[in-house]
Amino acid sequence: MAEKKTPPEGFLRQFKHPLWKAAKLDNLRAVSIVEGRRDTFAFTVLELEHCGTGLLTDESSREVSTVFIIYLNKASSLWALTHTPPDAKVWVDDSHVYLSRLGRRTPVKDWSHLLEQAIAVAETLVERPPDDIKGGAAHTTPRVSQGMDIKTVAFWFAITGIAPTLEWAMGINVVASVLQEGYYGYCPSGSQTAVLRVGADAWLFGLALCLPLLGHVAGIATRVHYYGRPGFGWRMAIVGAATLVLAIAGIVIAFKHTEEVGHLKDGTTVPCYRVS
Repeated sequence: MAEKKTPPEGFLRQFKHPLWKAAKLDNLRAVSIVEGRRDTFAFTVLELEHCGTGLLTDESSREVSTVFIIYLNKASSLWALTHTPPDAKVWVDDSHVYLSRLGRRTPVKDWSHLLEQAIAVAETLVERPPDDIKGGAAHTTPRVSQGMDIKTVAFWFAITGIAPTLEWAMGINVVASVLQEGYYGYCPSGSQTAVLRVGADAWLFGLALCLPLLGHVAGIATRVHYYGRPGFGWRMAIVGAATLVLAIAGIVIAFKHTEEVGHLKDGTTVPCYRVS
């Protein structure tokens, strides 16, 4: 393996759209580089220092990622990945393939293996026909972003997860009660008979409380399809706002637009059974 060197000033600026930009890494510093050639490709192994990517990390925490950069023998804006190793993040721009276990410094003993993986990615690149781009044909963007995306998910669940979940869980319980008993009732403190919602009011009460479940399903779908890809943050923000709106609307509809009664439609009251 070639000698490790200090990167020249402005080393990172030579790359048009590198993996560290796609991964949204912040406060970058090129620590060291090792340059060489393997097979028909020139390569650089870059030790890149950046802000921590973990959920509980902050701006003061630092990590070093080892990034394997393969210089392609032909530049093209149409490159598409057909092979991605299972244990590393990969990215391609016009002139380079990037491979890294982001957030981890790779031991030198593993460099040869990861270089082979990066070269395998480079050798299996294909060029999309220009018509694919003009016609808007689907092209899956590799999932590489992790700097802020994991924190976005955690923030989303903290803000829109707990209270709306309790709300739709109650809604499901109400719907189950209506299906089983034909009404929904609860016993106020000290009351001998239950307060009821019956008929359409019972159904509306339960289904309205289930509204935030739609937002959570949309949030999970967004997490599955867009995590690690461009636009993930704003998509989660929109879904989060929609979930809160659904939660508020569900409470308003359930408690303001349904009626509580003291008996069933035939005049029967439902007794409250209490443990003595």
